[in-house]
Amino acid sequence: MSGVIGHPPDDRRFRRAAAKLCGLESWRRRVPITIWLPTYKLEYVFRDLIAGVTVGLTSIPQGIAYAIIAGLPPQVGLYSSIFPGFVYMLLGSCKDVTVGPTAILAALLAKYVAKSEAFAYLAAFLSGCIIMLLGALQLGFLLDFISKPVISGFTAAAALQIGASQLKSLFRITGSSGSTFIQAVVNFFKNIRTIHLWDPVLGVFTIIILLLLKRAAIATDASSAAWRVRASVVCQHAVRARNALLVFAATLLAYLLYLRDLAPFALTGTITGGLPHFGVPPFSTVVGNQTLDFQDMLVTFGPEGFVMPLVAILESIAIARAFAAVSQWTALRDAGSGRLQYRVFVLQSMPATGSFTRTALNHASGVVTPAGSMFKALLVLLSVTLLTNAFYFIPRAVLAAVIMVAMVSLVELDIPRRLWRHSSTYLAMRAVVFCLTRWRTVA
Repeated sequence: MSGVIGHPPDDRRFRRAAAKLCGLESWRRRVPITIWLPTYKLEYVFRDLIAGVTVGLTSIPQGIAYAIIAGLPPQVGLYSSIFPGFVYMLLGSCKDVTVGPTAILAALLAKYVAKSEAFAYLAAFLSGCIIMLLGALQLGFLLDFISKPVISGFTAAAALQIGASQLKSLFRITGSSGSTFIQAVVNFFKNIRTIHLWDPVLGVFTIIILLLLKRAAIATDASSAAWRVRASVVCQHAVRARNALLVFAATLLAYLLYLRDLAPFALTGTITGGLPHFGVPPFSTVVGNQTLDFQDMLVTFGPEGFVMPLVAILESIAIARAFAAVSQWTALRDAGSGRLQYRVFVLQSMPATGSFTRTALNHASGVVTPAGSMFKALLVLLSVTLLTNAFYFIPRAVLAAVIMVAMVSLVELDIPRRLWRHSSTYLAMRAVVFCLTRWRTVA
């Protein structure tokens, strides 16, 4: 007898685990550019370039708008679209997903930024660390226990809150925009006599045009004339770039009026150009006359601070699952088994994740590989370094209109109808989440 009780330890299991972790195929999955770049063709460059420019033109006004929602300088929203785009090209596995700031993350961040900008940069760092930790511990399967009605209820409530918070900019009223949906509506009617005429005229006109352009199309078939086919293509590109086109038109109008010494609109104002500050995130800050160290900042975040990385994960996974069926690069397809792929960015940025609207636009623009994210990032980088003077004349009412129209797509009205027919329990769950989120401070 050998004196060993039970079966001898089988180290083959550990060898297999080590081989799987350190094998070439494992690392290729972790760096997806090594998969698609060797087969990249010259014809893909033009298609990725078109998609990247189209998404970039939308990312610029949205980045500025979302930074304003969070209470940050406008250029921070642009920074948050640049470097995640470059990194996603290297490490992203879904060709359609485009990464950057989102309205919901901006709203969640706002109440912390009201104390100090340092909270935004620390939140971006900590969110990345938490998500990487979840991936390293193979805990992605926990997300499967969060039902769609819960996510839908939170998203719809947050969209209403964000939309209501834009009433102040849309109508250019005085007073606070409110930290909840109810407060925003109450403050709007309380200060309704301070409305300036031309801002709501421009903002409401922008909303109408955006909604009309969203449905605009020129039907064609095999027998259509060549000019009609070309017109259909132009119309299609105009619809995809509608946000950028309207912001550009409004900016040009404001500039022409400025040359005539007229200033009927509230403008975005000065945007600091150049590259962001690189370095470690701020682990201390000053609020009022009190210095907060890292522990104090964590206490300020509290349990609600964990909502931001959770929302970032849910947004990206929901997007990836929606587009995995039409994508040759399956992003986060192993989320259920815990293989989360996220990165940490150490620069002057707000938390970023996948964007529903920009991802849909990226797909509709015919992107072929994650290289589209690089072209988008290059366009935003060009704008923040060379074109910041033009951003001064962007009317705030137009940015508010762009945000409010984007929020409409987040309120999924068909979900309550389906739940009413099939599951009253899930409907009640969604209603509870919706009401709690709507009444509590979201921004």
